[in-house]
Amino acid sequence: MNLPPGVKNHHLPGNRPGDIETGEAMLELFEELQQVINHFQHEYPCLGDEAVLEVLGDLLPGRTISPQSVEVAIGRLIDQELTWTEECRVSQDPELFNVAQRTSQSRLLGAKMLARIILPKANEIEVLVENTREKIGGMDWQPPAA
Repeated sequence: MNLPPGVKNHHLPGNRPGDIETGEAMLELFEELQQVINHFQHEYPCLGDEAVLEVLGDLLPGRTISPQSVEVAIGRLIDQELTWTEECRVSQDPELFNVAQRTSQSRLLGAKMLARIILPKANEIEVLVENTREKIGGMDWQPPAA
């Protein structure tokens, strides 16, 4: 390769040590994000590509998250947790329902705490989340009909 005097191959864009490190980090980030996205799309089949893009966009540094988008996201979480717990409620396995019930209540508590931190006036959403937690906590396992 004909390079100008004093220029080595590792000076070229793409061959510099920092470029290689950045490329490896980007590949690792891509793979890790893809695994997380696949996990959540498997756990919550209702999460389509648009929802994933919206969340990834909200995570970009410097982008502000509107209170409305937080409320919408928490509303979706409430719906998903209720649906999942209801499905587990009529499963063959009472232990699955118990785990689903506890897990849903924990995730909703996390959403409530997040709303308290992010939203200037989180009272309404906190009440909605707490009512949902109580509803889930009051559910009893129902064996499937024979």
